[in-house]
Amino acid sequence: MYSPGKGGSGAALTYLETQAAALLPGRWVKLTGMGGLVYSLIEGDGSGGILDYCNKGGYDKIAKVLLFQGGAHPGLTMALRYPLAANLWSRTTPSYSSVLSHNWDSSCVDPTRGDFYAHSKTTGNFRRLPSGSTTWSDIASASIGTPESVSLFWDKGRDALGCWNRNNGLQLWPYSSGVGSWVARGQPAGGISGALGMTGHYCDATGELFLSDGSASPTKFWLYGTNDAFSAALTAPLPVYTSEGGSNIVIPSSSSQRTIVVDKSTNDIRTFNPLTRLWRSVTPSNGEMPLDINTANTDGFAIDLLDLDCILFFSGNSNFADPSCYLYKHTRAPILPATITLSAGGSIDVAPFCENYNAATTLLSLPPGTPGTVTLTGSILSSSVAQTLTNQYIQETPV
Repeated sequence: MYSPGKGGSGAALTYLETQAAALLPGRWVKLTGMGGLVYSLIEGDGSGGILDYCNKGGYDKIAKVLLFQGGAHPGLTMALRYPLAANLWSRTTPSYSSVLSHNWDSSCVDPTRGDFYAHSKTTGNFRRLPSGSTTWSDIASASIGTPESVSLFWDKGRDALGCWNRNNGLQLWPYSSGVGSWVARGQPAGGISGALGMTGHYCDATGELFLSDGSASPTKFWLYGTNDAFSAALTAPLPVYTSEGGSNIVIPSSSSQRTIVVDKSTNDIRTFNPLTRLWRSVTPSNGEMPLDINTANTDGFAIDLLDLDCILFFSGNSNFADPSCYLYKHTRAPILPATITLSAGGSIDVAPFCENYNAATTLLSLPPGTPGTVTLTGSILSSSVAQTLTNQYIQETPV
């Protein structure tokens, strides 16, 4: 869990850190105090904004900077930067300048070193932005056939940059002090049928890689195991590819060790648990995030905030509107209704809110500060007096 002064610095918290520390599990908040959120920030030089066809940015937790790179259709690449200390979004130098420059899922951060990586859509080139820097450098190039299918992510288990794409399958670039070479890991049995918007990421719970097919097979995905083998094809209950016009944001949550999928049009949230390979529908305690993404002409992306236990969602809203940012604290614990009313001696069973609750393997407990009149026995929450509980949450611990 995130706590003030995490990292031992003892420095005053930034605006974003303060919001993250105050946010209760299972809730979201609109970041109204963020600077620089004006339309000119995301305005492109093409027929749309630089958020067109995008999925994720990156968080350099070493320098405490948020980063994003994208491009309008069919404009040039542009990049955004948000230093937590400055609390201000602004433009910064992109990794390259070319058309066909949408983000798709083609950038990521090294969570250990804070370096940011991006792919040039017109070539097989990849570039690195060292932590805290604004100067890019080249790394080894890889074989890429369909640039719009490229997904970049960091494989924490192998300490390697991962590249997942339609024509060449999975390729890994072991860090090796920054001078490594790409290693081909092949494709799943039956091959890849998707064309655009493939996405991949590391699963903290299992050490596997989550790898989706593209737009041709939007709900198909695979897990690539620590044994260097692909699973059989799996099916999600909603699209897990990356694009515009009705698809979804697919982002890993390091703190909850789940894959979070948010529908850009409806704001519905589904989560995937790699341990059980089960999907779950989730509604935050204070309702759905009002991302209001107009997927016909704008878009939105997310950033896993790693050491802040939250995900940041960046929405372009409607055409020519100022963008908005939201912070969501996903949790493996039960996400209860925002208000629970109990009569004297009354009770509710919180098991329906728990992910795969099993009394033999899971212990539920009340967090510190819960009124003494409230008790939790097993999964039964009860009160000795009539009262209304607000913002109540339950802690979930494996036995």
